[in-house]
Amino acid sequence: MSLTLGPRAVERPADAGYSLVGTLDDPSPASVDRAGSVQPPEADFSIDWWIGADDRWYFPSREVSVRQRRLGAGPVIETAVRIPSGDALHRAYPVSVKGTTATVIEIENDSPVPVALAVAVRPYRLDGSPSHGAVSIADRDVKVGDRIALCLPKRANERLATNREIAELVEHGESLSGAAESVGEHPNAAVLYPLPHRTKLRFVVPLHPV
Repeated sequence: MSLTLGPRAVERPADAGYSLVGTLDDPSPASVDRAGSVQPPEADFSIDWWIGADDRWYFPSREVSVRQRRLGAGPVIETAVRIPSGDALHRAYPVSVKGTTATVIEIENDSPVPVALAVAVRPYRLDGSPSHGAVSIADRDVKVGDRIALCLPKRANERLATNREIAELVEHGESLSGAAESVGEHPNAAVLYPLPHRTKLRFVVPLHPV
């Protein structure tokens, strides 16, 4: 498996590290690396994000323009990457609903031009350790095995589950319209949405198997 577009710890080892995002009553918070990739606790997968602008695709794990900060005193981590005419912003913060906890991923196009957003469930942890199994995409969620890895805000415009290196397919402009399930070694999946200027989308990551 290629890790050429892997987590920050793989792409830029000097920037390796992560922050914890969780509620006070949750002993197992999510981890957010320096580029905004999210790993739920006890999971062997991570959730990445990529931005397609007019000039190229931007992969936060490798971009030198990535900045990260904690917003206020609360557990909100904001990651920004420079794109033409502005920034793409990624925020990760915890929520508690009906006794269960989750991490919200909010991605905003803070620029005056529309972009494409790809959100990917990747077959490795934030330290680059690979995994294998099965991944599947439904209208409103992505599963790794029987575990819901990502809840979607709406049906994606394009979606693909594959054993190929999906970041490379995105970078080369290949269509993500294809299989919705992949089984075997290093399966990964991505969903693609348009993100107009000054708008945002929210995704939910359950912290524990449901």
